[in-house]
Amino acid sequence: MDNMRSPKVSVIMYHNFVTEADVKSGVEFDEYSVNPQDFEQDLIWLRDNGYTTITSDDLLRHLEGKKSLPHKAVIISIDDGSWGVYTNAYPLLKKYNIINNLYIFNEMLANLYLFSYTLLVHRRVVTYLERK
Repeated sequence: MDNMRSPKVSVIMYHNFVTEADVKSGVEFDEYSVNPQDFEQDLIWLRDNGYTTITSDDLLRHLEGKKSLPHKAVIISIDDGSWGVYTNAYPLLKKYNIINNLYIFNEMLANLYLFSYTLLVHRRVVTYLERK
């Protein structure tokens, strides 16, 4: 049971990622928003201080005795899956090779379907135009 008590896992929760340009175009920067530059500084600090990102599934598997965790484990949790997550946070998560939990509520799934369809159509149009 000793290894079940350690390592400790930190959880950092984010909601939305809004740039100054987003605000100028009418996106609300509310109390749950963070500027992507600040988010990037958080990611750099975690990296430079030896933290390793894990998922909640990794934690669950650890609690079940099926997986060990790194000494400085951290879960990056992002709620709702808003547009700013894709446009502002995802590129930073990819840049720093950060894994995270993304929790999407039902209404967002409908928007995600529409968003995915729009991207698919856009890719096909761009591919078609590139071939001409």
